[in-house]
Amino acid sequence: MMDSARGTNRLPAYLAMAASFIVVGGGGAFFYFAETLFGKALGLTHLIVGSVLLGLALNLFDGRGRLRLLGLFWSGIVVAYSCVTEAVVLAYGILPSGPTLGSLGGTLIAVAFLACTVALLIGAAE
Repeated sequence: MMDSARGTNRLPAYLAMAASFIVVGGGGAFFYFAETLFGKALGLTHLIVGSVLLGLALNLFDGRGRLRLLGLFWSGIVVAYSCVTEAVVLAYGILPSGPTLGSLGGTLIAVAFLACTVALLIGAAE
């Protein structure tokens, strides 16, 4: 996981990439299963947020400082947006019961990956 030529740890990039795939896939599923127009809008927003995270994850392989800071910032945005969306889904029943459990599971996994990404990026900055 360590690139000895550059001395950069690539694990945060891999974790952010995995989280972005989960968020993009979840956004597509959210859009497909949503029962309201508001739910479909949330799904499209997930697709956009996850796509931006994927672009940042790919750029984290370079190990440049500015991108690390942007990765920290965007990871926080993705975690906050995902948690708020899950609260809305659970409170208002935007998804049927089966996809709601899948959405909750995917959110928990993506948040765990992004928490590890943030911890590794903060550790690399010190």
